[in-house]
Amino acid sequence: MTAQQLLHRSIPSNQNKLEKARMKTLIIIRENAHSWLRDTFPGQHPLLVRICNKSFLEFLFDFSIIAGAREVRIVSDGDMAEIRDFCHDGGRWGLNISYATIQKSDTITQIHNKNRRFYADERIIVLDNLLFIEFNKNESYTEYLASSHVGMLLSSGQGSVYLDGADQQSILEQCGSSPHISIPELGSLPEYFRLSAEILRQGSRYILPGYSNEDGCYIGRNVVIHKGAEIKKPVIIGNNVQIMPGCVIGPEAVIGSTVIIDRESLVTGSIVMHNTFVGEQLEVKDKIASGNRLMDPATGASLQLVDAHLLSEITAEGAVYEGIFRRLVHVLAALLLFMAQLLPYLFLRPFVGKPVDGGTGHEHKIAQLFNRLSLDRFPQLFRVFSGSLRLIGSQPAVFRYAETEEWPENEMDARIVEQFCTLHSHPFGDIPLLLKALLNRKESKITAS
Repeated sequence: MTAQQLLHRSIPSNQNKLEKARMKTLIIIRENAHSWLRDTFPGQHPLLVRICNKSFLEFLFDFSIIAGAREVRIVSDGDMAEIRDFCHDGGRWGLNISYATIQKSDTITQIHNKNRRFYADERIIVLDNLLFIEFNKNESYTEYLASSHVGMLLSSGQGSVYLDGADQQSILEQCGSSPHISIPELGSLPEYFRLSAEILRQGSRYILPGYSNEDGCYIGRNVVIHKGAEIKKPVIIGNNVQIMPGCVIGPEAVIGSTVIIDRESLVTGSIVMHNTFVGEQLEVKDKIASGNRLMDPATGASLQLVDAHLLSEITAEGAVYEGIFRRLVHVLAALLLFMAQLLPYLFLRPFVGKPVDGGTGHEHKIAQLFNRLSLDRFPQLFRVFSGSLRLIGSQPAVFRYAETEEWPENEMDARIVEQFCTLHSHPFGDIPLLLKALLNRKESKITAS
């Protein structure tokens, strides 16, 4: 259910009066605030850092919608390019989002004066320098905020919430009871970790991403949970996630999107951020895993692992096979392989009359040599030149990533190798993998298709 649908469910019967009591939201972003988040999750705007697989900014949007706002203005004294790219015009939340700049030296009064035309004589709720507001989607905020007096609503060291604009007491009578609203302490990694656990435990109060057929379990799209894996509530799993056999996920586990958790690994009381690979038989307890970093929220200690088979970042570049540069590298490598195999192929091909396992005697030995030299793949090189086939990769390809390792015994093992290589490969890295595949041909139990 979307925040917009929840709003309609929570609106009381006083519909005509509420339509007159329109609300807008002004979100003020201070560039130098929340520096701890910039240090902990570099490369991300603090408001776009995810908590329970949802950005802080989206939680503020949810609160705005439930409060009755349909128009939101975001103002900042810093670069808002990342925010604009993420939000656009707000259409996917059913909002109309606009943007404005302010100076670092601007006071609250000056900010209001600069944005006076945005809300004119209408009621406005101002979220000043906030990351998160605790609320309950099952309670009614629209009438309460529309009928509350202008002034400070909440304030803490983390920011403030206050109402401005027209006082609407003449339109609506003051509500008898106040819905839950508070500002949590959120100024450090331990507080972030604690809040994440609280949101997950109290998931029914918020609008969490994913499908939920039962309380305490939220599953995203394209999630593959292999047979033998165990999921313990409460848990939230993002989109495009692979959980391998023997894994135990939860309780109180947050798994981001584009995550692979390899066989027999344990993730409990922990957060695995987006784009993270968790290696085989790794235990992640009461920690935050982000890329190749393992953080302990209790102490603030951070460990950067160098072994990509244990913990590593899943990079976007590793998943893009269609890149022009990668194609060029594959074509050049295929050309070299073509020149090396041409004469042996022309010489041995006439003597290969039967498959390897069907030949006998001299003919059988020639067929074995033919395959060990990978001459059986020689005709497929022309498809690499035409751009219709990769030289090495996951299926379909002339050589599979799974052929670079000797340990895969079956197709499940092969898929694990290919998932790892696919997500961590780069164009020049494909060359040594190709050489390994060529050398492993005599031992490999995996075949290309």
